[in-house]
Parts: sequence; structure tokens; C-alpha cells
Amino acid sequence: MDLRAKTFLIIGLTLLGGIALIILFSFTLLTDSYAQFEEDDTRQNLIKGLKVLSYEKDQIYSLTGDWSRWDETYNFVQDKNDEYIIQNLNYASIHNLGIDLLIFVRGDSTLKYATRINTTAGRMESVPDEILSQVLSIPDICTFESILDGKSGFIILPDGPAIIVAEPIITSIYEGPSVGTLICIEYLNEAKVKTLSSIADLHLTISSIHDFPLIKALNEINEITTSDIIVTPESDTNITGTSYLSSIDSNGFLEFTVTLPRDIITQGKATILTFILFLMILGLVVIVVSLIIIDRFVLFRLRTLIENIKNRNTERAQIDAPLLEGDDEFSRLAKEIHPIFLELNQSQKDLEEHNRLLSESERKYRELADLLPEFVFEADLDGNISFINQMGMKISGHRMDDKNTGFHILNFIHPQSHPQFLQALDQIRKGKPINGTEFSGINHNGETYPITVYASPIWSGSQVTGFRGFAIDISDRKEIENSLRKLADIVEHTSTGIVTGTGANVDYVNAAYSQMHGMEPAEFIGKNPFLVGTRYPEKNFLSYLDSALFSGHATFELDHIRSDNSVFPALHDLTILSGTSADNAVWSLNVQDITEQRLAWKALIDSEALRESARQLRDVISRLPDATFVIDKDGWVIFWNQAMEHLTGIQEADIIGRGRYEYAIPFYGEKRPMLLNAVLDKEGTIIKLFPNVSRSGDSLFTDETFPKMGKGGKYFSSMAGPLFDSKGNIIGAIQSMRDITARIMAEQALMRTNEKLNLLSSITRHDIRNRVTVILGLLPLLKEARNDPETAEIVKIMDNATRLIHDQIEFTRVYQNLGIQSPEWKDAGFLVRKAAEIGIPERITVENNLSGLFIYADPLLERVFYNLIDNALRHAGPNLSSIRFSWYSIDNEVCICCEDDGQGIPDDLKERIFDRGYGSNTGLGLFLVREILSITGIRIFETGTYGKGARFEIWVPSGGYSEKDNID
Repeated sequence: MDLRAKTFLIIGLTLLGGIALIILFSFTLLTDSYAQFEEDDTRQNLIKGLKVLSYEKDQIYSLTGDWSRWDETYNFVQDKNDEYIIQNLNYASIHNLGIDLLIFVRGDSTLKYATRINTTAGRMESVPDEILSQVLSIPDICTFESILDGKSGFIILPDGPAIIVAEPIITSIYEGPSVGTLICIEYLNEAKVKTLSSIADLHLTISSIHDFPLIKALNEINEITTSDIIVTPESDTNITGTSYLSSIDSNGFLEFTVTLPRDIITQGKATILTFILFLMILGLVVIVVSLIIIDRFVLFRLRTLIENIKNRNTERAQIDAPLLEGDDEFSRLAKEIHPIFLELNQSQKDLEEHNRLLSESERKYRELADLLPEFVFEADLDGNISFINQMGMKISGHRMDDKNTGFHILNFIHPQSHPQFLQALDQIRKGKPINGTEFSGINHNGETYPITVYASPIWSGSQVTGFRGFAIDISDRKEIENSLRKLADIVEHTSTGIVTGTGANVDYVNAAYSQMHGMEPAEFIGKNPFLVGTRYPEKNFLSYLDSALFSGHATFELDHIRSDNSVFPALHDLTILSGTSADNAVWSLNVQDITEQRLAWKALIDSEALRESARQLRDVISRLPDATFVIDKDGWVIFWNQAMEHLTGIQEADIIGRGRYEYAIPFYGEKRPMLLNAVLDKEGTIIKLFPNVSRSGDSLFTDETFPKMGKGGKYFSSMAGPLFDSKGNIIGAIQSMRDITARIMAEQALMRTNEKLNLLSSITRHDIRNRVTVILGLLPLLKEARNDPETAEIVKIMDNATRLIHDQIEFTRVYQNLGIQSPEWKDAGFLVRKAAEIGIPERITVENNLSGLFIYADPLLERVFYNLIDNALRHAGPNLSSIRFSWYSIDNEVCICCEDDGQGIPDDLKERIFDRGYGSNTGLGLFLVREILSITGIRIFETGTYGKGARFEIWVPSGGYSEKDNID
């Protein structure tokens, strides 16, 4: 037997023995593992079934809680609801609930009512005494730790095992005391178990036993562990898992069983057989592969060496590794050949690197050329193009496919420029470059365009072999040059005078400007444009430049003087071309003689006035910062300004011509009248939608809140008024809306701050007033204790100072409320009548002629009239007999007069009486009067004649007063 046969025999037998051992061990281990897995799966399925049973018990618990915590049940148990049985304990209701038996127990543990359902007869019937006795004898079944507590469990009744739940009966708002117990029972009969099996997707059985089970019985399902489950293989096809549950009255047990098919062990056996078969096949494969490998590497080393040499020559992989490992003749031969292959491989690597660098350089050159905005090309001396970039393709209109047909440089040059280009090509052959020569190019469509060509010769040693360069399309530059020439001709020959310059100096004037003044252009160059040719050499031209810099443009009119001293009006249009300040600004000034235009304007002014007025009115409304829109008398939108577009997001083109209150949707979220509709409403019904509206003439004013606008709503102040035609007829209405959200929010914040400050001031004032009262009470005692002149004088000073402090504190109480509340319309006549009720002597009469006059003022306006009357009573003297209030209007203002026939006020005191601190009392009365009135812009003066009586004039500005008929 040779070495090859021995090797095959030893290795084959060894591998066969190992495979046999692996198969035996795997069969034993896997069989036990699948059996354990089947047992664990049975336990998990039993727990799953118990969870379904627990869920069913929880459902009965929840249902019992709903009925026990119900006012109707609460009253029924107390014999207060006789209709309860008919309305709630009928067959239909109980059948829908799925409850088999209900027992109502009073608080004294006596039976109130019991019923059970008979599904066979389709009716409710009484509960047998045997069942009632068993249920009610359960220990503590009606005893609970709290009114929200309950009890649940299982019970074995004569009819079979069942779920039992008991809960205290309380009110629907979970209040006690408990007046009894509600007990609900559901039988675990065959139909119910079948339903539970369907839910759990398992085959469940529930039965009752009275003997103690082999394992511990559970009081609660959630206490179950794997040790509480008995797993029993019933046959080769079925396996069961069993657990036991204690009854709530300790009278027997529930046997809960799940039966499963033995799919796991069956599938496991099939898997084991498959695995053994796989191992056997794998073993045979391993034996065959091992023998082939040994045969290959031991017996065919020479062939391997030859194949390695061939592979290395073609693949050049692992060049440093030996051709053949080992220490035999083949490996020594491989070592001798190895250096030769190293040298050949290095040479090939150098050649490949050189080619790679050359290719990379060419690629970068082409990519760079394609990125250039010029036409880049390369050609031989005959003009045959070998390279052209993407811009060249784009300019010429050729495609990349055209390269296959061959490119010649003359294909890109117009035939008229061929002779000129051939001469340039001769210069290239002589080694001279082409430096910016212009030619006429032609594209693929035969269109001509100007180009500038730059090219240099390609040298190979001392010989020129070709040329490379680029061409620039100068069409745009040519057009600009032509445009500039045309523009220069236009500027030079236009009838409008044109002046350009930098800063305050003139750089250029055209012929028209020179002829306009009858002067030479040189007379203007380098000078201020206002210094020569205008009537205003003293004007600062830089100020006009500043104005133009601000807006980019300035237009103005000035009179100019010709060389013969004649004057003509001119319109100036100043435009800034560049620069950031007046000193370095480059500008252009167009000057046009408008003598004829002025004459024409005077002739057309009458006919154009109306049209211009309408246009200006439209422009003014369009640019108003307040959102404004206009409707015609039929309610169709005819104008919608830019501010309204920004506010609502609706463009003018989308709303013009729409009516039926569609314009109200962005504000109210629905179609409804707006304030301007009230202006057009002759019946006066729409105005009732705006409770806070005020009227001034034909205009209506109101503040509104729009909760659906923006985030958190918005506040708007609106004004609406009618539009009239030339005959005074109403043709439409206009409404402007101003967003006052920020103001309202600020006012609310300020109001909250003032409330806090007033609270602090009130507390502080109260504490000071208490201490002042204490001082005033102690001062007489101090005066009596020490009856000497010096002490009496000190006490008097202290008494005066303390009373002054008291008066100042009282003033702060009144002054702190000044301006806190928003101004409002006040009936001046009513306030005077109210102020006159303070207790005026009978000899003095108060004449009130202010009835019907309303004043827009601070709510403390009543204090004004009170102080004026009080001031007259205090200071008018003993001859005072009358006080008269009257009013009159002049120049859109109203003057309210308060006059008396007392002694009057000297001229030098007419202003001082309004100063704080002046007077014999607190000195705050008239000061406070002026402060209250000034809040709404009302002024007060004393204009009486000393010796004849005082006269106070209160001037109310326009818009701050109204007669009764104009106040809503």
C-alpha cells in the first residue's frame, strides 16, 4: 500500500468515527431540549389562559363597580326607587351585561333583592335559597376597608364554578356612606369557557374539585409561578398544563387546564432527523474534500509551481512571497526563479505609474480647460484640431459627436477671415504667437460672431509641431461698444442738457446744455454746477447730492441764466451713479428747459386738476399705513389698499368686485356686516352690532377685538365714513383699521403695574395716616402736660406740619387715580348738578347751562367742577351770591365758563393759583383741576377782573366735545 492510499484510509476512518460520535451526542441533547421547551411553552400558554380568565374577572369587577356607584342603585337599596327593578333589572338589560346573577344586600346585611337570568326561558327569575345561603355565608363578603374597595374571586355553586364580585353601594360621585353591597356572579359554564378559549386562542377547560390538589392552589391569578403548574404529556399528540385556584369561601377548588397539540416535540424530532442527515452528508463531503486537498498539495506540487509562475506573470499579486513553500526540490527551484520575477514586476509597476501620471495630467488639463469661460483649443500645423473644450462646443454650436468626423480650425473661422487666419498660422510655423488678433467666427448654424484669438506654438525639441490657444467671444463687448457710441451720440445730440461730475465739480456737459446757456462747455468744467448758469450760486450742491444718495434720485426745479442774462425755468433730475458720500459721488444731472411745459401746464391745469386729484387720492389711500378699503353703495369692494393686502393676505385683484360681506371673513371668520356697512345702513340695525361705537358727524369710530386673527387675537381701532359725489349723494363708504394690539397689551400691562403700585401706595398711605392720627391725638396731651409758651409754640408747629402731611397723603389718594382709567364721554351738565349738591348756602345760587354738552375727559372730571365750586365758596368772599356755568364754541373749540360775583383774583396770581402748594388750604385744588383736564388736552385759564369776580375758562379742543344728539 502506497503513501497516498494509507493517507486516504487513516483520514477517512478518523472522520467517520468523529461524525458518529457527534450524531449520538446531538440526538440525546436535542431531544431533551425540545422536551423542556415543550413543557415551558405549555406553562406559558396556561399563564396566558389564566390572564384571559383574570381579564374576564376584571370586567365583571368593573361592571359591578359601575352599578354599585350609581345614584339609582343607591336609592333602590334605601327603598327610594321602586321603578329600579322594572327599568334596570329586566331580561334585556341583564342579558346585554353578560351577568348571570345579581344580589342586592342592605347595609345591615339583610337581603334587599336577588335575581338571576334564565336564558333558556328568556326571563329573569328568583335566586334559589341554597345559592343565597352559600353566597351570603361567605366570610366578610359585605365588609370593606373603604367605600372604594371591593372583593372578587371564584366560587363553586351547585350550578358549577363561577366568578363572584362584591362592591359597596355608594353615590355616583363616589361619596358615602355605603348603604349596602352589590354582588354579581357569572357562571363559568361551557359557553363561557368556549368564549375564553376563543379569546386566548387555546383549548381551555374549567372544572371544580373538592379534594386538595397535588400542588399549591392559588388565591390570586397574578401570584402564579412555573412551580404552580403541572405539565402532563397525555399522548404522543397532546400535552396538558393544569393549575388550581382557591374558591373565595374555601369550599373546593377550580381546576384550570389547557390542552395543546405536541407540535414542538413533533417538529423537534423531524428537525433532529434532518440535522443527523445533514451531518452525515457534511461528513462525507468533508472526507472527500480533505482527500482531494491532500492529494492536490502533496502529489501535484510541480503543477502548482508552474501555475503560480503563470498567475504571478498575469496578476502580479504578492510579488514578495515565494512561488512555492517547502523544503523540497520544487521549493528550491522556486527560490531561484523568484528574483527574476521581482525585477520584471518592478519594471511593470514603474511603467504603469508613468502612464497613470500622464493620464491624470491630461485629465486635469481637460477638466481645467472645460471650466474656462473661453474657447480653448489645440491643433497641428495643418489646422486639424486635436482638442476643444466645452465652451468651444457651446460657442460654435458643434456637438461632441462632430469630433468623430474631424475638426479643422477653419471650420470655426468665417470664410472672409480665412486669409487673415492663414497669415497668422504662418507666424505660428515660424514660432511666433498670436496676440489678441480679431477674426470673424462662425458657428454650426452659419451665424457670425466676433472673436479675439490668443495662441502660441507647441515645440518638440527645436521643431514647431502645432499650436494651442484660446478664443474669446467678444460679441457682448462689441454690443457694449456700439451701445456706448450710440449713447454718446444720443447724449451729445439730445435736446436735454446733460451734466456729469464728481462731488461738487463738473466733469462734462453736452452740447445742448452749452447751447441752452449760450456758453462754451469749457466754462462749466471743474466748477460747481450751481456756480455757473443758475440764479442761485449760493446754493449748496452737496446737500442735493446727500438727498439723492438717500433715495438714489432727486428731482428739483431752478431758474437758469443765459449769457444774455435772460432767465428760463429748468427741471433737474439728479441721479447717483456711484459713491457713498457727497464728496466722492459720481453723478449725472439732466437739465430740461420747461418754459413751454409751464405754459402748457397753465393751459391744462383746469382740466387736469380733477384727474390729478383723483389719482393723488388713490395714491394717498393706497399708501396709507392703516389698512383701508372702500365699497360702493351696493356693498361691492372697489378699493383695497396695500396695508389691507398685508394685513389679510388677500390681494386687491382677488377681492375687487366682491360683496355680500366676503371682505369680513379675514376678520370675523364669517360673512357679516362691518363698520362701514353701518354707515350705509339707513334703518340703523347694523350699528347695534357695535356696542362701543361713537359718532362724530357722519363718521363712526370703534375699537374691536378679533380673536380669530393672528395668534391670540388682535385689537383694531376702526373709523368708517361715507363717500359723496359732487352733488352730495352717498356713493359708497370707506373704512380704515389700525392695529392697536401692541398698545392694548401695553395698556393692560401698565394697568396691572399701576394696580400693584396703587395697592402699595394705599397700604403705605394707610399706615402713615394711622401714625399721623396718633400724633394729632398726642399733641393736645403734650400741650396740657407742659403749659408754657415755648412748648405751646412747638406743639403748634408740629400740629401744622402733621396736618400738612395728612393733607398731602389725601392728595396722593386722589392723584394716584389720575389717568388710570381711559377717558370717556361725560355729561358736563349732570356733573355740575352733582357737584352742586355738596351743601351750598341758601344765599348762593348755582346757574347750570351745560345740559346736553358732553366732554371727552378723564373720569375724574366731576372733581374739576367740585373744586371750582369749592374754590368759589372758600375764596370769593362774603359778597358771593351766584356761581354760573355756561359754554360757547369758537374756531372748532368749546369754552366752558365758570363765573362768580365774588372778589376775584389779582392779575399777578392768575397763573400761580394753578401751582402745586399755593393757597391757604392744601394748595392742591386748582393744581389737580389742571392736571385732570390736561390728560385729554383740555386747558384752563383764569380771565376774571379783580374786584368783580373770578372767571375760569376751560377750552376743549376739536373732537373732545359733542352735543347730546351726536353721542351714542
